[in-house]
Amino acid sequence: MPITTAVCPEINNPEVQRQVRAEQTNLLFHFGRWADLPAATGALVAAWLFWNDVSHVQLTAWVACVLGASLVRVVLGIGFSLRNIKVERSGAWTRSYFITTLLLAAAWGAAGVLLHQLATPLDEAFVALMLATVAAVAVPVLAPRISHYLAFVIVVLAPVIVRLLLDAQLLTTGIAGIVLLIGVFLGLLAWRASSQIEQGLRLRFSYAGIVDELTGESSQRTRVETKLREGEERMRRHSQSLLELAREASISTGEVRGALHVICEKAVQAIRCKRVSVWFMDDSSKALRCIHLLQDTHHDSKPDLTVEYARSPELFRMMQETRTCAISDVATDTRLQSFNAEYLRPNNVTAILGAPFRHGQRVRGVIFHEHTGSAREWTRDEASFASSLADFVALAITASDRRQAEERFRQLANYDRLTGLPNRALFMDRLTQALSKARRNKQNVALLFIDVDRFKNVNDSLGHHSGDTVLRTIGKRLLACVRAGDTVARLGGDEFTVILEECQNIETVTTICERILESATEPILLGETEANLTCSIGLSLSPGDGEDADVLLRNADIAMYKAKERGRNNYQFFTQDMHARAMLHQSRENALRKALQRTEMILHYQPQFDVDRGGVIGVEALVRWQDPEWGMIWPSEFIPLAEETGLIVPLGQWVIREACLQAREWHKALRGRPFHLAVNLSVRQFASSNLLDFVTTALRETGAPPEVLQLEITESLVMHDMENSIRVLQGLKNLGVRIALDDFGTGHSSLVYLKRLPVDVLKVDRAFVEQIAKSDQDAAIARSIINLAENLDLDVIAEGVESVAQMKQLRKGGCSKMQGYLFSMPLEKDECDRLLRGIPDFEI
Repeated sequence: MPITTAVCPEINNPEVQRQVRAEQTNLLFHFGRWADLPAATGALVAAWLFWNDVSHVQLTAWVACVLGASLVRVVLGIGFSLRNIKVERSGAWTRSYFITTLLLAAAWGAAGVLLHQLATPLDEAFVALMLATVAAVAVPVLAPRISHYLAFVIVVLAPVIVRLLLDAQLLTTGIAGIVLLIGVFLGLLAWRASSQIEQGLRLRFSYAGIVDELTGESSQRTRVETKLREGEERMRRHSQSLLELAREASISTGEVRGALHVICEKAVQAIRCKRVSVWFMDDSSKALRCIHLLQDTHHDSKPDLTVEYARSPELFRMMQETRTCAISDVATDTRLQSFNAEYLRPNNVTAILGAPFRHGQRVRGVIFHEHTGSAREWTRDEASFASSLADFVALAITASDRRQAEERFRQLANYDRLTGLPNRALFMDRLTQALSKARRNKQNVALLFIDVDRFKNVNDSLGHHSGDTVLRTIGKRLLACVRAGDTVARLGGDEFTVILEECQNIETVTTICERILESATEPILLGETEANLTCSIGLSLSPGDGEDADVLLRNADIAMYKAKERGRNNYQFFTQDMHARAMLHQSRENALRKALQRTEMILHYQPQFDVDRGGVIGVEALVRWQDPEWGMIWPSEFIPLAEETGLIVPLGQWVIREACLQAREWHKALRGRPFHLAVNLSVRQFASSNLLDFVTTALRETGAPPEVLQLEITESLVMHDMENSIRVLQGLKNLGVRIALDDFGTGHSSLVYLKRLPVDVLKVDRAFVEQIAKSDQDAAIARSIINLAENLDLDVIAEGVESVAQMKQLRKGGCSKMQGYLFSMPLEKDECDRLLRGIPDFEI
């Protein structure tokens, strides 16, 4: 059984075929160099053997042909061995070898014809055997190419076989047959050898191809592994740099300048470029401004470089659309023409790697890695690292935005937006800390409560913008008046506070108070107008006036109101007497609120008389407080309190409703006799937006005729906002309600406005009536008012008439309608009812 061997599959491709054919040519020349000399020697031996039997000339010519062919082959072989021949040129040498082989075969084949002159068949058989030997010797020489050998055998043996067959003798025919069989056998042997050689060569070159391929793959693998190791090393360095950036405090805290300093240095180390620039987008996304530049280890935080969108729109669009933009040659990129001309070319930048950084979807800027000197291809690792650096810039910006937002929130939570001073929350915290510190160190703390006098007049006359200017100015002046360690705060409105720590004596406190009062009186320029204001200051001292922040603040507030009562523009220290009055004030406020809920209010009515015609023409409703504990409380005691607390509005509404109910009842009782019931409107009540709606509702629900109700407003109230007053009064007038202008002559009203007011009655103020009988000036003023009313077709009523002399002077001046203690004091409801139903007739 033959031995089984593993055969490598042949790689059958044209390249292998070319290699096999070229190697066959090498083998032909290699073996041929050892066959040419024996061939020449054999020819000489044959010539010697048959020298006497054959023509010398023919034999010499034959030997010359053999030697010549051999010599040509030798020369050709020497030329082949001395040349370095490429595989693709091997065909020409193969053809040359084939031709010389045919020449040699023809020379030996001629021997079969030349030696026909031999006398005996034995000699001919010897010649045929010699040629067969030559053919046999040629097997190893020409076996690498079967075509060469077959051509050699046919050319060598064919002449002798033909000649032997032509003799037509049994012996010669036998010899020819034997030679033919030998030729066939040698052909098969050569074919087998040639196949083995060719198969061996194919396997050899197949293995060589596989080895080359494996060697190439191995080399490629080595190169890939080398690149992988280099990439791993770069990634390790990049990861180390990114880890160090992640631990960088300036990035996490939002210190942008420091973060950019570190990030740019990491970029230079990892990406190996000498220039790194960081550009920020403005809020409108229309301009890029360079805020940091690193070049040759030198940091520049103020490069003063700007790129406008109008000049480089492609650059801005590229930043919006890409994560990173790697440009190997900026000179050939049409998107960067303007940017290249303005920035890149002047700085010898030839290649850039840009990485935009974003906040959400909005691009906040870009970091450029700039290469100088020549074009440069950017790797994927470098682009990825640049993108990571951009993310760290975005983190630093986000942290900075968060820190600024927290700072703004802290400002909003603890500081007044208008003045920038601490607000109530921060003030109370600092006051608490100051009191705790004072208790530990056994020191005093002084608290100043400051209110700007008549600040409302500035807002009302000059507007809130001017009022804000005043408050900011007052805040700055207060800061200038106190010590560095003291706290100035704004509680709200026009109220300020000052905390004075470590106050060892009262003189320090009073000095600061006097300084504040003096500073406050300095004029404040408001456009073309100057505001001259003053302050009222209340002081409380810890621990004497309280050790708690709320108590100390409340006592300072009480002392401030005492300063206002003393004429403003002064300061007052808190005393226990102030506390008692404040507690009384608070208790009365609470009692007033309960009185409105319990309906402890009652109305008294003061009649108004017509001294010419006689009789009551109307009454004025006056509110009284009938307290179960304190008894009757007069308006002078609780009306200011109601005004201060805002309770005057519900109180006024109760008065109007109650007066409408009573007016309806008395209007029916008087059966059409002229009569009105007057009700005074307060400042807050007149300014309320629902006054017209409330009066309309009260008249509808009570059923009182509108013409019976007379609403009285003061002259100063109307002059506060003339246009609005006219609008409100006209609305009331349209309801049918009578309008009276009270205290006329005291509000400095303009006669131009007076004729526009939709009023029915002018009431002469008691200030003019009081001295009308003694003062010619007051009498003249009263007569002027009366004449003015007559000319404007208005009724006129004088109030506060307490003597007959006053009555006569008024009557002489043309005023017949009066009210006052001369005729009747304010009456309770039942007394006034009897007066009205009795229809008294006074004859003066």
